[in-house]
Amino acid sequence: MTMVGVLGLVGAVVAVTVLVTVWLMRLYVGRSAPQRPGAAVTVTVVLAGLGVVATVLGWLDAVSALDHGYSAGFGELSFVRPRGWLRGYYWSTAVADPGVVVVLTGGAVLHVARRRYGQVVLTVGCAVVIALGIFGAVVRPDLVGSGPAGAVDRVAHLVPLGFPITVIVLAWVPSARRWYRSRLSGA
Repeated sequence: MTMVGVLGLVGAVVAVTVLVTVWLMRLYVGRSAPQRPGAAVTVTVVLAGLGVVATVLGWLDAVSALDHGYSAGFGELSFVRPRGWLRGYYWSTAVADPGVVVVLTGGAVLHVARRRYGQVVLTVGCAVVIALGIFGAVVRPDLVGSGPAGAVDRVAHLVPLGFPITVIVLAWVPSARRWYRSRLSGA
């Protein structure tokens, strides 16, 4: 599959995730609901859905790396089997990612359904993603090399962790607490 095909597939998956999330929120909340979800609740659920998509892709990558190996660099066509800590990372990702998918999906549904423990479930799922991301940034081989360029590459591996951190923050903001209270008060 070409790079354009992969980008088109990823774009289609992202668009479908956003549309399904908005549709589920409208379906569950209903048109006559006393309070609509705020922007923080909506963004939390959409980011959790995108996190599910990214986790599935990461799981596929880990399973592929364990089965076939990974490319040792930009121009190399040979594949190297992971060894040592890197093998442990790929195994931990291959084992934990299906659970993370279930936890993030359940947390998003609970969040939309105004169940208070939806916040906790989302936080736990995102904490696992953050832990795996930090572990991966430490043990993954860098494509650029060692030294300052390698350090930049390791920091670049940490940038995607902004998404689970954002989900945790948005799940606990005051507007999300009002969202839960409106269910309890019937308002």
